[in-house]
Amino acid sequence: MIFPNDRLQKASFKEITHIGETTRLDFMLGKEKHTSVGTYWPVVNKSGMSYWNLLKQRYNQMDPIGVIKAGLALAARQASEGGSAVMVSGDMNTSLIRRDKLGLGQLMASLGMTDGSVGPEKLRYSFRTRGADRLWRLSRIDHCFTDKPGRVACCSPYDVSNGIGTHLPMFLVMDIPEEVKVDKVMRRWNRKDMKRSNLLSKDRIRI
Repeated sequence: MIFPNDRLQKASFKEITHIGETTRLDFMLGKEKHTSVGTYWPVVNKSGMSYWNLLKQRYNQMDPIGVIKAGLALAARQASEGGSAVMVSGDMNTSLIRRDKLGLGQLMASLGMTDGSVGPEKLRYSFRTRGADRLWRLSRIDHCFTDKPGRVACCSPYDVSNGIGTHLPMFLVMDIPEEVKVDKVMRRWNRKDMKRSNLLSKDRIRI
């Protein structure tokens, strides 16, 4: 989600894969180039006209995750070679702290990308759902990676309310190497509740 503001200059958007599983947003912050690669990795569901089967048809029966990974890697490498600071984020439907069943960590390492979350931030859940037994199932399947880890001040799921849905929004706070004009829209997010300590709750994933 992009909020209208005067920070992002020369912004351009394009889809990397056919129906939006991987997208690329290029923009300028001051004099620095940035690229944000957004991605969604679908869950395997082979019944009927599921999203998984739709992608299989679209990609001539190739593995959708393999196609999405290839598109993501291409976008990230091209952006990096073009001099952009690169961020990759999205709902990957795989965990880095339990079992990385889709090889997310290996892919990001090959691209020179680092998980933006550190320490306790890694343990905070980003997805919650209730089973038939009414017990909550908590997991961390939403992630944000950057090739500038030294600039990250905070990267965490953020529970803005108790009823926002199954996925929590991810917030990444980074230092920019030069002063950039801030408008009123962006200032509303620059509040004390955006500090690292306040983004973390007592809820942790049990490993």
